[in-house]
Amino acid sequence: MAEHSMPTPLRWLYFVIGAGALVACGIYLGTAAAEGFPTWRILRAVMFGLIGIFGVLRYGESKRARGSDG
Repeated sequence: MAEHSMPTPLRWLYFVIGAGALVACGIYLGTAAAEGFPTWRILRAVMFGLIGIFGVLRYGESKRARGSDG
């Protein structure tokens, strides 16, 4: 399998976007809990949660592929 190294600024951009999306997910879940869990807030929380998980996983994947020797 061909390994491609990802530039460092792009790796950090994935991490910052992922962390920000996870914070947004938490904010939406907190406000949804206060308002009785309306459907649109839950959908937004799920979307931001998925974007956050994807961003953090992309950061970790690029870091693992860059550091592996074999």
